[in-house]
Parts: sequence; C-alpha cells; structure tokens
Amino acid sequence: MQLIVHVEAQVDAHTGNPLVALYFSKAVLPDQGDAVDPVKDWGAQVTYAEDVPTRKAVVNLLDNGAYHAQYGPITNPTSGDHSTGALDRTEWTLAFHCDPEPRYTKWRYWESGITPEQTVVPEFLCLRLRGEWWVIDRDRERGMIQQVAAMTVADNPDHPVL
Repeated sequence: MQLIVHVEAQVDAHTGNPLVALYFSKAVLPDQGDAVDPVKDWGAQVTYAEDVPTRKAVVNLLDNGAYHAQYGPITNPTSGDHSTGALDRTEWTLAFHCDPEPRYTKWRYWESGITPEQTVVPEFLCLRLRGEWWVIDRDRERGMIQQVAAMTVADNPDHPVL
C-alpha cells in the first residue's frame, strides 16, 4: 500500500477551534524494475494515482497530548488539488480517540530538515514496507526528500472484534 498525504491547518466550521486535516491520495510508482531504494528512488518518483484525494482525516488536538480524529470519504474535492474537499459525513466515517504513543506498537521518528523551510503544503509519502509504515517528507519545489518516521504495523487490541 502506498499513499501521498497532504497536511493542512484548518479551523473547525462549528467550533472555530484549530484542527489538522490530512488528505489521503492513492499513489502509484512508474515501473522501476527491482532495484528501487524506498526513500530516494520510490519517494522521488511516486505520483498520484487519481486526480483527487480519496479520504480525509480531521484531527482535533487535545491539551493532554491525545487527539480525536474522524476519518472517511471526501465530498466536493477540486480536481488536481490534493488538499481539498470536506469530510463526507453522509457516508461512513470512523472516529478515534488516540493516545499518540500506543503501547502495542513501536515508533521511530527523525527530525525533518525539510518541513521548517517549506513554502508549499507539506506532502508526506506513506509506504507499507517490511512490516512497517515508512513516512517520507517530500518537498518537490526544492527537490528534497527525507524519511521522518517508521511505525510497526500492529493490530490495535482496542479495535472491536467483528
């Protein structure tokens, strides 16, 4: 699975509180053969599979470091702009109350040398690889790319069993 995620600071239309919006777009890699470096080659060449984002997460940060998030499909995205559209609350949505450091998974973070100087919407690439989610920060405008996180793929024991 591979995704491109745009991160936007927004304001809740109902409460006026600040929130973080994450726009998830499907990604595709042009055929590169077998010798592909996940950060340098894949990250530099991965492109959008569709003209609009497919999902959105709306994240409300809480004072104690936890956060509340809603995730689901998008309504009214603008073609060619991968950071537009509202969370479509008439369709299915998932709601999460999250502690940022779950006990059941392992996280590694690296300070981004790219994000502080960015003048465009931050673009993060997410690649599921070797039992982890790799998160790569990419700034196309400046031609820069850097891995910023690796998170172990783990089953959340708090998810309901169906």
